[in-house]
Amino acid sequence: MTFTDTNAFIRPYLLIRKVILYKVNIMKIVKNIAVFSICTGLILASCGCAYTHIQRPLDRNFDTTQLGVKEGRSHAYSLFWAVAWGDAGTKAAARQGEITTIRHADTEVKSVCLGLYTRVTTVVYGD
Repeated sequence: MTFTDTNAFIRPYLLIRKVILYKVNIMKIVKNIAVFSICTGLILASCGCAYTHIQRPLDRNFDTTQLGVKEGRSHAYSLFWAVAWGDAGTKAAARQGEITTIRHADTEVKSVCLGLYTRVTTVVYGD
């Protein structure tokens, strides 16, 4: 067997080895991207960055709160941190619910994808 004959046997082996190593490297990259995506998704979901929906009262005396029979809502919206519109005031909510005496008020905030879309709602209860 001459030197050229030995190279004839080694060349296919080296080619196959390169292909296997290339596939392994691609699989490592795909695995790393998948792990990073899952971790990022879990972090964003757990801290409320991906989606947030919070309701809270605007009162301090909960022991004497009477809701009343009517409910009114007003909304304000924000889009892409650049455009905002709407009136989320208590007056607009009372007008929408035809309320003359406000007994209690709540606020509700819904935010999607770090605030790309945000809706703030004021809810009033009264007669």
